Amino acid sequence: MESNSFERFSGLISTANKSIMKLKRRRMEKYDLSGAHTNCIYRLYKYRDTGLTQKAIMELEQMDRAQVSRVIRDLEKSGYVTSENSGGYKSVYGLTEAGLKVGEKINATVSEYMNSVSEAIPEEKLVVFYEVLAEINEMLAKLTEGSD
Repeated sequence: MESNSFERFSGLISTANKSIMKLKRRRMEKYDLSGAHTNCIYRLYKYRDTGLTQKAIMELEQMDRAQVSRVIRDLEKSGYVTSENSGGYKSVYGLTEAGLKVGEKINATVSEYMNSVSEAIPEEKLVVFYEVLAEINEMLAKLTEGSD
């Protein structure tokens, strides 16, 4: 493998992440939502039949506990999210009617972007790409275990 593979990999991942963040901001600024808000609404929309706990959102989005708590609190204040009781870490959260409408728009936007990105790439290449990226993530996760 070439000697600059780390720089290339890091640069490509960073550039892709920045582009995704710009796309989120562009579409969600009219709702006054950040990328983290958008991700949480998207996840809650995907689990709209069952809802999610803060812990589940934390694991799905790879966000720390404090950030998930802040985002959920913001979304509750904005009227997008509600919980079965007074809230808290173990409560199950779901989307309100307003949250469902925004979630539907986020879901449509994600589908639109993914279709735009992948339409010119043959399916077999995409399959290999995602398999390899998953392996890289798995190996990196193993390397980080216990490294704190």
